Amino acid sequence: MRIKVFLLTFILLISLLFAVSCTYEGTSTPITHIVQEGESLWSISMYFFGTGNRVFDILYANGMAIDEMLFVGQIIIIPKP
Repeated sequence: MRIKVFLLTFILLISLLFAVSCTYEGTSTPITHIVQEGESLWSISMYFFGTGNRVFDILYANGMAIDEMLFVGQIIIIPKP
């Protein structure tokens, strides 16, 4: 029984890792960013895209709601430009 649970857990984890790594076509790993003190979604959008208008794309890529806070050290996914 323990072996079956272990194998199912292992297969699930490998599947999740594969799904995350295939997020972007042409790259093996998604682009991530570690939130630094003083950053906002707007400033991160400006840095990666040159416009603040991509805030909602960042929210969507991370499954975040508009009212969620960013925390220093939080790792967020940057959507493909």
